[in-house]
Amino acid sequence: MNMNSKVFVSCGQANDQEKRTAGKICRLLEKRGFQPYLAVQVQTIKDINGGIIRELKNSDYYVFVNFRRERLSSRGSRRKQFRGSLFSNQEFAIAYALDFEKFLVVNQSGVKPEGMLRYIGLNTETFDDHSDCLAAVAKAIKDAHWKSDYSRRLRADGLIFRPVIYSNHVGSILAGNFLYL
Repeated sequence: MNMNSKVFVSCGQANDQEKRTAGKICRLLEKRGFQPYLAVQVQTIKDINGGIIRELKNSDYYVFVNFRRERLSSRGSRRKQFRGSLFSNQEFAIAYALDFEKFLVVNQSGVKPEGMLRYIGLNTETFDDHSDCLAAVAKAIKDAHWKSDYSRRLRADGLIFRPVIYSNHVGSILAGNFLYL
């Protein structure tokens, strides 16, 4: 049984433009043979436990697109800095706790590294606006060499148990079942 790798897509969906960009990311992943799961905004702790965490546990890859939110006050700094998507940052922390090894972070320019991003050394892709977000995600996937048949979950197909008769070191005849792959 051949299964495509499942990619958990975590990105803000606060407005129509972000929703369209998220949809484009999912279509890009599908075209490359992946099975995307788009994390949707949830309202209750039950939704988080029942949906988001379950989907994270069952995903092979994780991509975090960190869209800009409100502008942060910048006393004495000429550089504009913005807060990232709070909910997506929380999903990233959960993914990290679930020991994801294959994850990508794509930041919109100007997003201040906060939360887990502040403490993890990342070589992230950046994009300026929604028009170049898809290209940044595509480049990150290519550079990371993601494969659509990778799985971080154990899967065993075609297992066969066969009876085997053998003798031990004292000559006794024994029988048992052995697993063949």
